[in-house]
Amino acid sequence: METPAHVPSLSLAPTPQRKAYMLFAMAIAAILGIFALGSQWAQEKADQERHKAFSDQQYTQAVLIRQSLAGLINSLHAQADSLATHALPAFATGTLDYESLHALFRSANSVFPDLKAMAYFSDDQVLEFMSASDPQVIKTMRNAAEEWICGPAILTTPPGQVYTPPLLITAEHQFMGMVAHIKVKNRPAGSLVLIVDLGNMLARLAGGLHAHLKGSIYVMAADGTVIYSRNREQTARNLLADLKDMGKQSQDMLLSMLTMPTGRHICTTPHLTPDTRDCEFMSWESVQMGERRIIISLLAHETDIFTLQASLSRQRWILGGLLALILTGATAFFYRQRSRQRLEDHNLLLATQLESTPDGVLVMNNEPRPLLWNSQLLQQWQLGLNPRDDRSGKEILRQVTRQLIDPRPFLEAFRTLSSAPGAEMRGTTISLKNGTVLEVNSNSLVDERGNYRGRAWFFHDITERIRSDAALKQSKDLLQSILDNVPSLVYLRDAQSRYVLVNRRYERFFGWKTGTYEGKTPREMLTESHAASIYMNDAKVLQSKKPYEHEETLDFKGRRHVMLTREVPLFNERGKVTGIVGITTDITSRKQIEERLRSAVEEFEAIFDNTLVGTLLLKNGRHIAKVNARFAEMFGYPPEEMVGRSTRFLHLSDKHYEEFGEQFSSKLASQEIMKVEYPYRHANGSTFWCQLSGKALDPDLPESGVLWIVDDITDRKKLEQLRDDVDNIVRHDLKSPLSAVIHVPQLLLDDDNLNHDQRALLRELERSGHHMLEMINRSLDIYKMERGTYHMEARNLDLTGVLLRVLRELNSQILSKSLQIEILVNGNPTGANEFIVSGEELLYHSMLANLLKNAVEASPEGGRVTISMVEGTARTVAIRNAGAVPEPIRKTFFEKFATADKSGGTGLGTYSAKLIAEAHGGAIGMHTGEAEGTTITVTLPGPVQDNSDP
Repeated sequence: METPAHVPSLSLAPTPQRKAYMLFAMAIAAILGIFALGSQWAQEKADQERHKAFSDQQYTQAVLIRQSLAGLINSLHAQADSLATHALPAFATGTLDYESLHALFRSANSVFPDLKAMAYFSDDQVLEFMSASDPQVIKTMRNAAEEWICGPAILTTPPGQVYTPPLLITAEHQFMGMVAHIKVKNRPAGSLVLIVDLGNMLARLAGGLHAHLKGSIYVMAADGTVIYSRNREQTARNLLADLKDMGKQSQDMLLSMLTMPTGRHICTTPHLTPDTRDCEFMSWESVQMGERRIIISLLAHETDIFTLQASLSRQRWILGGLLALILTGATAFFYRQRSRQRLEDHNLLLATQLESTPDGVLVMNNEPRPLLWNSQLLQQWQLGLNPRDDRSGKEILRQVTRQLIDPRPFLEAFRTLSSAPGAEMRGTTISLKNGTVLEVNSNSLVDERGNYRGRAWFFHDITERIRSDAALKQSKDLLQSILDNVPSLVYLRDAQSRYVLVNRRYERFFGWKTGTYEGKTPREMLTESHAASIYMNDAKVLQSKKPYEHEETLDFKGRRHVMLTREVPLFNERGKVTGIVGITTDITSRKQIEERLRSAVEEFEAIFDNTLVGTLLLKNGRHIAKVNARFAEMFGYPPEEMVGRSTRFLHLSDKHYEEFGEQFSSKLASQEIMKVEYPYRHANGSTFWCQLSGKALDPDLPESGVLWIVDDITDRKKLEQLRDDVDNIVRHDLKSPLSAVIHVPQLLLDDDNLNHDQRALLRELERSGHHMLEMINRSLDIYKMERGTYHMEARNLDLTGVLLRVLRELNSQILSKSLQIEILVNGNPTGANEFIVSGEELLYHSMLANLLKNAVEASPEGGRVTISMVEGTARTVAIRNAGAVPEPIRKTFFEKFATADKSGGTGLGTYSAKLIAEAHGGAIGMHTGEAEGTTITVTLPGPVQDNSDP
């Protein structure tokens, strides 16, 4: 059967329609291939851009946290340095009271809310200021502070530097300490300890990031201990303990963080921390806190960050199928989605940056209506509405103005800037009613064509800075006040020798006006020669990095000054010299005194070497330090052989040497000048007598030196011995005729022809003879008392009876001058009152006779002589008359042969009275004056208890 001709036969040959279909299918396949390749390229490109964007974002946040934390730490260091350098030394020396110091502590706590404790430890007290209320927290901080101030590292920390001890990191507490030594006049005066809640500080700094930041924030110490984490269970955990369980990339990343100060890292293996998944991005920054370093790390995870990216990728593949049907629409939609994604990424980055800044930010359009803001703005102004709900912006403006102390200047500036698109505001401060002070800055926003689109407002909280500046100013004023009252010239110059600070005395000395020195060099303020000297001395300090002390002579205002200067270098935390502190003292007067002292010493040396009496200087336990020629000649030794030797070789024997030390050397501390006569041995072996007058250079420390004046009195001793021998002969020769004087009245009394008056006269003559014999015998006793050989036979006796007998003997003299005699016992007129003392009656009779005889003779006609006897632990007898002792003999009143040219006076009465009082273990003294007369006071021993058996 034949096929019809209009029916086309099947053939593989392409027809025009089939070619069109095939071309269309090939075109679709090509488009899909091109789209797939383009989509893959776009995906990789987008991934790279997102990687970079998020890596930059994390780096920016890490830097922001590091800068904020470093700023707070530096401020705390400055506060600690200010307290340790100025406030606490002033408190230790008493120039700053406790209330002012406590006010400084409270001010520091208000400026730094994370400052939980401040303590001042000294030898005698501990001052604390705690802002925490939990007793367990307070105990922990006290224990840490006590451990820190005793640590070996702080003991080697130079004064003036703040030491940061090891961090105290536990699951409950994250504390950082600052310790500084306090020194006053280069002597330790205690330690200052500041304790900061590091965990709270980091939480506050990182809290603003958690709302918009994907991933985790970790803050670690240099040893791998976690200080802060969003997951509180990770706090105080040491990551190095899990190092073996990590992948190789995680190990490298962790070790890089602990060893490198800053960096970024991409890790694709898990297990850096137990809660991590496939980690993509890591950025970290380091903060140096004194001797401690902490690492701030931001971790972002693929599943956290790119959830939106996965969704958008699926949308692109769905749109790819649609693009196969509607190529043009799909292509346009693809580019729209890509732009939208970039915009979302940009908005996410912008929102994160807005939340990470500590300033309040508000962006308004040209209507004006709020467009963008951050949480800091809401907190600063305590806004009770969402700015998005205020479409006109008027409600925000009303709430803002209600919180301002004076809203008018701000409203005027707001209206002016709203009507002037090109205007700007810089550094304007406004004060809120709650005490907050804000610094306001405002910029206009224009598009690419230059059209005004709105305005951005930035509100920076400067309250803490103002308080810190006020505290710093107070500290500076206190330092300036202290320096202004220092008698020396004090200055501070920087490393370029420019003046930074001087005290008032420095300004007055050089005639400068207050404040004109700041930033000036010595060459600008002083003479060329003086400036050249300053530059040379500064160069020595800068090169040696050590204190430098020097003297220089300065001709200024027609006078020559000798100046003593001590300069000390100042170092920064890197050990670089940043300035020089100097203290200059005008020692011109001291130099003049030293010159006069040198001349005086030379004169003393000349007098010492050429005096006619022997001079001896003893030091270090009676060792000879210096002798003059006369002393050496007196003892027969060359001077050089005597110096350095003990005086033992000059004494007659070791016993004499010891006795001298016991009797005389120990008394130098209680007597200003001590006189003694003592025998010594000459170099040739002979014995000779010396009179010594000694005085301790320092009575409180006799070992520091004793100066002795020595004179040879051997000839005088021989004369005295001759006189004593003559006295003994006279006493012996007087006793023979006295025997007749005593016995003749006894024989005459046997005669019955005598009347009563004759018998009384004979008895009186007999008593006078006996008394004269006793007086002759007593003169021998006085001699023994002088020699210290008298043996006392004391007994209890009534001194009133002895006194009455003496007055009867002086009755004729008393009547001749019409004197009144008043006797008081314990303040009462004597009657039958007894006044019992211990001693020898004849000696007391002799003493009272001499003293009363002098009182009667010195009293004016018709005067009064008062004898007052008072009982107590010892017995006191005071004899007063209206006459005054002549001025020439007042100092030698009780010395031998001291008399005021009195007719018949020998100068022995008061001398013997003194010997008798001292022989009884008592004492005697005299007070005299023209108005009050003369009072002789004698102290005598009380009665002795008789413990013998009946």
